[in-house]
Amino acid sequence: MTPAVSVLPRWVAAFSDLEILDDTVAISDVCTAVGAIPKRAGGAPSRFEAKAMVIISSRARSGESLDGRNEEASAVREAYKTAHPDEPAPKLPTVKQYVTAFRGG
Repeated sequence: MTPAVSVLPRWVAAFSDLEILDDTVAISDVCTAVGAIPKRAGGAPSRFEAKAMVIISSRARSGESLDGRNEEASAVREAYKTAHPDEPAPKLPTVKQYVTAFRGG
């Protein structure tokens, strides 16, 4: 059995779930430290992301990208429809997320 350490009153973590950095203890898994059930992160990965990111990066490299996020997302969505006419296009809020992620936001 792994020894445990008291992190805060009534919260216990196993030593294997802690990281020691310069005499400071950092909890690497908060759910384990507080005894909570880990939350599942989202659903299935987006089927559009890879193709949309190719379009976004291509537009950026060629200087076609627009300054505004909304305008760029609309243009990327139209380019996606043109490039992949037999597939459903991602919704505008999804493309906005990709544009924001590409721009580092």
